[in-house]
Amino acid sequence: MFFSDPHGIEDPKNEHTLVFVGGFLCWANPVLGFNYWGGKFDVIQDLNDTYPHTKAVEVFPGPISSNWDRACEVYAKLTGTKVDYGEAHAAKFGHDRFGRDYSADGPLVKGWDTTTKVHLIGHSQGGQTVRLLAELLRNGSADERNTTPAANLSPLFKSGQPGLVASVTTIATPNNGTTLAPLILNSNPLASLAVKNTIAEVIDLIPGSAFDFQLEAWGLKQTPGMSLKALLANLVSIKKFIASHDHAGWDLYPAGAFTLNTWVGEASGAYYFSWTTQKSHHLKNFPIVGSIFPLLNSNHEVPDSDINPGLLVFSTILGEYQPALANPFAINWFPNDGIVNTNSMPGPVDGRAIFQRNGSPSLVGLNPGVWNDMGLISGCDHGDVLGVTPSIVPVNVLSEYRNLARFLWSL
Repeated sequence: MFFSDPHGIEDPKNEHTLVFVGGFLCWANPVLGFNYWGGKFDVIQDLNDTYPHTKAVEVFPGPISSNWDRACEVYAKLTGTKVDYGEAHAAKFGHDRFGRDYSADGPLVKGWDTTTKVHLIGHSQGGQTVRLLAELLRNGSADERNTTPAANLSPLFKSGQPGLVASVTTIATPNNGTTLAPLILNSNPLASLAVKNTIAEVIDLIPGSAFDFQLEAWGLKQTPGMSLKALLANLVSIKKFIASHDHAGWDLYPAGAFTLNTWVGEASGAYYFSWTTQKSHHLKNFPIVGSIFPLLNSNHEVPDSDINPGLLVFSTILGEYQPALANPFAINWFPNDGIVNTNSMPGPVDGRAIFQRNGSPSLVGLNPGVWNDMGLISGCDHGDVLGVTPSIVPVNVLSEYRNLARFLWSL
């Protein structure tokens, strides 16, 4: 069981909209028959069918964009407005201020105000994104207010809107970064470009690729049917994009996450939850192996035997590799779920309080404005928690997300 059944919590105390935000390389339309939220099943559709008195929506911002840009995109989709990345932010990083216009689509959350709040739920990088969105709604951006005339300022950058968010939930989120980031989207543009082209080759093998990279603000136009490799052919723009630090690679870096954590805080009136995942172990637990291979008598970890084969190499690297940039955080980086270091998930490790809930859905002692680590989902890799697995028999996680929804509606 991923999310504990909230025993005895049947009558909801709120009916706030559930907003699900995808993470790094998220996809909006099924890829190889897999939904992002639910795999072979559809979590969002199930929640709307099961609980028609409420609403669940999913938002897929730029899959390799920075958390700032992604938060702006999520806000525009929720409000049915044009994406405004901010005049100061756009000038600093060298891309267009405005992105796509969702005015014709209308708001995903109608009447969004302090009585019609939202529960923000993010998987992987999506957790960082919703944290940043909640921070902007709470305090806005002083840089944007100082740069942009009030008449032209996006409401997102104004201060004093903390009451719009009821809760923030992060699932398998690199709240302190992931040590895999330096190898996938290195902040060095020359090293990163080769890696990105390799990833592009793999993604382009997916029939009917559903990845929408939303990089128009960077001058990277993705036309229907265009392959990712062709999109990355604009070397000047992509080098500029990577070197900017305004992209997922930097935000997922431990050092980038540390920078994010210095200014992204918690709203006093919102609840903050984290769920952690792990599918690795250290061999020193096995005396015979440990005596034969004494070097394995360390904190280093190896993947569980039933991990998704696609994550096997990544998990192995995570269990052995700790870059110098991880040093700001005094944690054991080796346990992992194949993509993210497990000990990076509970919450920002910078001295702020993180209360251990050990999976308990009880509301007793639950306080807003602080982090609540809801516990470890052991034997669960980065895709398992979504229902995205290579198993022959599809994994049904619908009941798990019903539990999560009922818990959040009980607040």
